[in-house]
Amino acid sequence: ISGQVPRVGAPSASVSHILRAQVEAFLRTPEDERLSDDCLGALGAALAAALPEEEAARWSVSAFGSVANGFGTSGCDLDVVVHEAGVGKNADLSAAKLMLLRLRDIIVSGDRFSVKDLILNARVPILKLQYGMLEVDLSVNNTTPLLNTRLLKAYAALHPSVGELGVAVKLWAKEQGICGAAQGHLSSYALTLMVVYFLQVTCSPPLPCLPVSTGGVGATLASGQSWSCDEPVHILLYRFFKFFGGTFR
Repeated sequence: ISGQVPRVGAPSASVSHILRAQVEAFLRTPEDERLSDDCLGALGAALAAALPEEEAARWSVSAFGSVANGFGTSGCDLDVVVHEAGVGKNADLSAAKLMLLRLRDIIVSGDRFSVKDLILNARVPILKLQYGMLEVDLSVNNTTPLLNTRLLKAYAALHPSVGELGVAVKLWAKEQGICGAAQGHLSSYALTLMVVYFLQVTCSPPLPCLPVSTGGVGATLASGQSWSCDEPVHILLYRFFKFFGGTFR
């Protein structure tokens, strides 16, 4: 989504059409989902090959972040964590590094992935991989993002406009060069939280507030919560900028 957002007046019909078309062009496709699923399956096979059968049964492979939370765009990177049952915040960092080394050796011996980098000295050690056209960041027992992912996925499931507005805001931020925590800007996750907050405080009816403790999923399924929104995405986007550009303090 390029160009400047108008400061006054509602978007014209032509602008509305362009915004809608650009958002839809960047939404994830069935091919994106297939590639991500294939990659997760291949990582599961690598994990099984790296561990004895009895030990491998305690481990899982899970996606998190944009690919899994309902706010992803076509071709976005895949964040993956391999995690052992019962191990979370108390995970041993040295054990995580050792597991990444074992996985790297298994992956290098095959032909489905290429290893781009191994970053062991970061707060969260990462093995960077390439799977076809898909860039993959693999971590071990980094389970905190799984809760955040489930919560945002629950919000996105309440109404299509939630995810579509989140994608529109992220596309705009990337086009303007103001997205990315590594560059000192707001992260994609932070922008998504801004979208959720905006929908909760400015819409009627407001977007429901889901409990963080359950990742949103349990509450949504248990109570059958949904949300009604009659405003098209281009109007929501316009009001999002108007809200954070003037109303919000």
